[in-house]
Amino acid sequence: MRTDEIREKFLKFFEEKGHKRLPSASLVPIDDPTLLFTNAGMVQFKKVFLGEIDFPYKRVTTVQKCVRAGGKHNDFEKVGKTARHHTFFEMLGNFSFGDYFKESAIEFAWELITRHFGLSAEGLWVSVYKDDDEAFRIWKEVIGIKEERILKLGEEDNFWAMGETGPCGPCTEIIVDRGESAGCGKSTCGPTCDCDRYLEIWNLVFMEFNRTSSGALQPLPRKCVDTGMGLERIASVLQGVKSNYEIDILREIIRKVEEISGRRYGENEKTDTAMRVIVDHSRASAFLIADGILPSNEGRGYVLRKMLRRAVRFGRVLEIKEPFIWRVADEVIKVMKNVYPELVEAKDVIRDSIRAEEERFRDTLERGLKIFYQEMENLKDDEFPAEIAFNLYDTFGFPVEVTVELLEEQGKSLDLNKFNELLEKQRRIGKESRQEEKTDFYLKLKESGIKTSFTGYSSLREEAVVVFISADGVEKEFLKEKEEGEVIINPAPFYGEAGGQVGDRGLLLWKEGEAEVEDAKKPVIDLIYLKVKVKKGILKKGEKVIAIVDEKRRKSTAIHHTLTHLLHAALRSVLGKHVRQMGSLVSPERLRFDFSHPKPLSEEEIEKVENLVNTWVREGYPVNVEEKDYNEAVKEGAIALFEEKYGSRVRVVKIDGISMELCGGTHLKNTAEAQLFKILSQSSVQAGVRRVEAVGGEEALLYIQSAEKILKKLQRDFHCSLDEVPSKVEELLRTIKELEKENRSLRQKILFGDEKKLLERKEVNGMQIVSGIIEGVSKEELGAIVDREKRNSKTVIVLGTGSEGKGIIVCGVSNDIKEKISAVEILKEIGKRFGGGGGGRSDFAQGGIQKAELLKEVISHLPEIIKKFWKDI
Repeated sequence: MRTDEIREKFLKFFEEKGHKRLPSASLVPIDDPTLLFTNAGMVQFKKVFLGEIDFPYKRVTTVQKCVRAGGKHNDFEKVGKTARHHTFFEMLGNFSFGDYFKESAIEFAWELITRHFGLSAEGLWVSVYKDDDEAFRIWKEVIGIKEERILKLGEEDNFWAMGETGPCGPCTEIIVDRGESAGCGKSTCGPTCDCDRYLEIWNLVFMEFNRTSSGALQPLPRKCVDTGMGLERIASVLQGVKSNYEIDILREIIRKVEEISGRRYGENEKTDTAMRVIVDHSRASAFLIADGILPSNEGRGYVLRKMLRRAVRFGRVLEIKEPFIWRVADEVIKVMKNVYPELVEAKDVIRDSIRAEEERFRDTLERGLKIFYQEMENLKDDEFPAEIAFNLYDTFGFPVEVTVELLEEQGKSLDLNKFNELLEKQRRIGKESRQEEKTDFYLKLKESGIKTSFTGYSSLREEAVVVFISADGVEKEFLKEKEEGEVIINPAPFYGEAGGQVGDRGLLLWKEGEAEVEDAKKPVIDLIYLKVKVKKGILKKGEKVIAIVDEKRRKSTAIHHTLTHLLHAALRSVLGKHVRQMGSLVSPERLRFDFSHPKPLSEEEIEKVENLVNTWVREGYPVNVEEKDYNEAVKEGAIALFEEKYGSRVRVVKIDGISMELCGGTHLKNTAEAQLFKILSQSSVQAGVRRVEAVGGEEALLYIQSAEKILKKLQRDFHCSLDEVPSKVEELLRTIKELEKENRSLRQKILFGDEKKLLERKEVNGMQIVSGIIEGVSKEELGAIVDREKRNSKTVIVLGTGSEGKGIIVCGVSNDIKEKISAVEILKEIGKRFGGGGGGRSDFAQGGIQKAELLKEVISHLPEIIKKFWKDI
């Protein structure tokens, strides 16, 4: 049974049981800050389980695309090592929201597995949570499973939770015995063994509880069912293959890797592991990019970057020399486009993003090699410092496996245990962990009853009460004069930084004191804290204060936020509907807008975007704001942004006929208040993502006036009209380039004329060795001399120069002997003897040694060094 047939048969079965078929949700949980990725079918229904929203269906079935590469459910490091683990997979699921429960869920599963998929009951086992006597009874008495085939397991195995917090409950699993040939052969092998014989194929979760941030289990408003069956796993069983990677859809992708590498899946375990990693990570990357995630240094983008780099590293195992993951991703799109058309829509962005990341990482490897050889120069014993290896890994993305390989070649070692300690320490103190801890701190504050009513949409001045004070993470009763801390007041007119908009500033005034509000943050919904510095008096908990927002700063911020919405609409109008917001910054001084687009904007496109926004500004469109139900707003066409978290009620900012977005920021009442819009620059953030920076209002006017002053100064300096300034600048640049070219030519003539005096030539066994130390020249100029000398037959050239106390060395070999003797090998031998390194090709290499004064010694030892590699001797 093909995978496409299994997917459809599952959905049709549950439709016939009264379930509504719904599409897969995005891999990015739109309104759940507790999850990195959608990791299970139930994620899109979390609020339904919690009873937070009304849902029109009591029974639902889906095939959900999932990624498990971070957080509680993380299979990243297992991928490739087993036949069944993936970072990306499809989850078949059926759900009940307060309708049927354990008995019907188990009966449905058993009917589908045994009657429709045709699995023999004799080859099946089940597991239940150790305290779930009801599930045990149903399997034994209703289904008829023998008691010895029902396993009672603990919380780790049979109590499912979506994350550290959220809906959870006991579960029961269906396990298939694939026979002795798939097992480990140990006498202890059984259904709990971690080998590939006993495969868990379906997990039925009985959602009864909500786990809070304190770890407490609270009963859900109604009992629900959440099931999940990995499509790849059930396909491997029904297709009779040993590995998930041998099912039809993944085998087609493996064939593409075989074609690229010239290797064959199944030839050895090393090759198989590499191919499994490449196939899985290519598939996951394509789907993540299609859902708006791009490689970056934090959050979801960092996980994607790690996936791609891991795939590239395993490409080295297969000796693939050129960027190739993008080609594998093309095959993923070809295989899965009929089920997931979003892959086709994002094809160009997927290809360009992956290829650019691959090329960038290959550059990273080269930079890492340079640093590695520099550190080798200073190495005093046989053990390479773990701290340096970790810095190479952490800062430059240089794989530790490559470091170990290079060290082994030179008879050196690395303490991997120390390296892993440093890695674990970094994980503990990483930015994401710190942010989670801080968010958790404010979640606990909120649960204790402390919250903020934001009144800043309608008022910039408010009477409020100080309800919480802290400094350096410690709760306090007061802040004295000149002290700084964090304060929560209620109500608050200050906008807390969120959605790309910076926080407000202003003042807190009380009877005998004053504090400056330097920033406002919103770590969780309904809670805003203020970063304050007390200017006069003592600020106490319980103090009544007058909160005043800096009005001019707020108005300038509102101008830039409304212009951001207009810019987004203009970009979609000029460039196409593929444009999606990928990030933004809205401040009083400027706006920054990141968006998906595969190439730079032309001058004509920039002009069109700018003119369109300014037209909308001049025409004075009302900016309407209203609250709506989230599903209603999205249904009406409101744009919901990735990385943004939304509640069941949302704020919709609408400019009739132009823009409608979900947005909690502060805005103008009419577009005419923005006055003027000016694009300052465009740049690349990463492959497939462009950035535009712009200004509006008074800031735009100041920018234009500043540019005008510069133009007038150039006009005076060149003694010309304003229209003639561009041609005068071009003429000056041409003159400079011609002088630089002339200067280089003169230097080359001087060097060429002195070469006979500067270079020494020796004949060794029919081969000519050309060498010399030439001071005051660049590496490029040495290279030019080497290229000239390489034209002679049977010639090896080694030239050096000093620079900042170190020696630069350039080596060349004539084409007629480069197959017998390599410039790279000569350079490596010099580095080994004199402390240095480098790289290049067999006919040309460059590098250096630690001390320039050793260059003469290098030249004197050249004959014996070269004899070592001259194959005819």
